[in-house]
Amino acid sequence: MVKKRRNHGRKGGCHGRGKARPVICDGCGGRPRKDKAIQRFVVKNLVEASALRDLAEASCIENYVLPKQYMKIRYCVSCAVHRRTVRVRPKEERRVRTIPRAPRRGDRDVEGILLGTRTEAGAGRPPGERRA
Repeated sequence: MVKKRRNHGRKGGCHGRGKARPVICDGCGGRPRKDKAIQRFVVKNLVEASALRDLAEASCIENYVLPKQYMKIRYCVSCAVHRRTVRVRPKEERRVRTIPRAPRRGDRDVEGILLGTRTEAGAGRPPGERRA
């Protein structure tokens, strides 16, 4: 059998552990192994940003910090790809193990082009102009 991935599709130090217990996927309810599930620790505010100022003005306690919501989210591979938590990468890029940095507004690549902008043919045409 051909070996597709160097870790056989498992995470970190699970080799020699035997069976890994299943966890429940938060997307579809499936049961992937714990070492195969994509896990993220998410911290959210209990209140959205628009209502935060209203609550601060109505509060009688000065400098009160609202509690946050801490969640450990686990997805199976197909749900993580569907929600764009992880991306499908070409075969050569799968070997790269560094964590990719998310592009921010105003970031430029090596050629000086803004990241996240369209690069297809005709992307720089003014609106209303037709392709020749």
